[in-house]
Amino acid sequence: PRTQSTAIATVFEAALRELEERYTPVLDQWRQVRAPRQVIWGDSDPFFSVEAGRRTANENGAGFRLLRQAGHFLPEECPDELAEAVLTLLRTV
Repeated sequence: PRTQSTAIATVFEAALRELEERYTPVLDQWRQVRAPRQVIWGDSDPFFSVEAGRRTANENGAGFRLLRQAGHFLPEECPDELAEAVLTLLRTV
């Protein structure tokens, strides 16, 4: 029997194979947003490197904020730090 973690890994691996196809339309729309934007990234993300987060921010004219000792699921892993990052961004509006 497949475990939940095996199923998640299978779905995630399929998504990675289709990354460009899945996210190009999202990035195209994001580039049209004229409000302040920020990529908030965990320094311990097991799926994507910190450099991938910085590149995403740079390619899309967004700020970048790195959360220490955080992985991929920021709302679950560090909700207070994520909320503070969002509030800090909103204060610039």
